[in-house]
Amino acid sequence: MRIAVIQMVLLVASFADTALATQQSEPFKTTIVSVRFLEHDDRTERRALPVSEFRVVFAFIGGSISGRATTESLVKPQLGDDYRFTLDFSVIAAEAKLAASEVTTQMGTLAVKPRETKLARVGTFTMDALLQNRLGSTAFIDGETAEVLVLIYIDRACTIVGRTHGTEHEYRYDAVIPQPGFTWLRFRKIEEGVTAVSPTDRPSVLQLSVAPLQATD
Repeated sequence: MRIAVIQMVLLVASFADTALATQQSEPFKTTIVSVRFLEHDDRTERRALPVSEFRVVFAFIGGSISGRATTESLVKPQLGDDYRFTLDFSVIAAEAKLAASEVTTQMGTLAVKPRETKLARVGTFTMDALLQNRLGSTAFIDGETAEVLVLIYIDRACTIVGRTHGTEHEYRYDAVIPQPGFTWLRFRKIEEGVTAVSPTDRPSVLQLSVAPLQATD
């Protein structure tokens, strides 16, 4: 009887471990993303283009969390009539690994440790149907808070700490990333002109915001 109980306990523990592992990896299998045409506040709706007139495109930025694409590879998810698409991490993982490189110098004092860490950002773009012109400033957002999210790939556990600067704006990074693979970074405004950047779980409502292009885009 005791052996049977022990076997049952081990079976339950094994099942729990498997369930936990599945739960932890699930955010980076596939997820549904809704495309929304918004103003720059990422909250106010604006007129959406017909699905046939634009394409969502992912490009890859090696060695940086901002900037231009460093490879010519593009991933173009299929957009449904309901303005939703499936983000398949197995598809973008191969391209992200190829693009990943050691972090380049940016404005400010951004430090990545270990220094050998290779990183790539999954860049988000909205293009015309012929993929010739950008049609908006595009970013992942939390559909409940409207906070911007950035998806990065890293080849090892690392920390990303320090500050970078944009036009009249400061970004404060405090990210401890415990394992290689994909990580979501959340950009949260903490005061006027200052945004904190830290790792976050995938939001329950993941959206892709398409705002009007600005002169700086």
